[in-house]
Amino acid sequence: MAEVRASAIPDEATERDLFEEWVMEKIFISKTTLEGLRTDDGYRNSTLSGTDYNGMWSQWKAIRAAQLRQEAAQ
Repeated sequence: MAEVRASAIPDEATERDLFEEWVMEKIFISKTTLEGLRTDDGYRNSTLSGTDYNGMWSQWKAIRAAQLRQEAAQ
């Protein structure tokens, strides 16, 4: 399996920004609201809408890691 170079891995802040842009397109929620749901290692879930933002964040990171591995292997 190919190693993913550290320089190819976006930093956490960049990943959060990309994730939040994606969420804002899919769910009509403001950037400010999403930032307010941030925790040190993910997101709090919305008790108002019942949306599992932390689960979405975990899936996002797993998909992005797989994409980076695939790109590195090519």
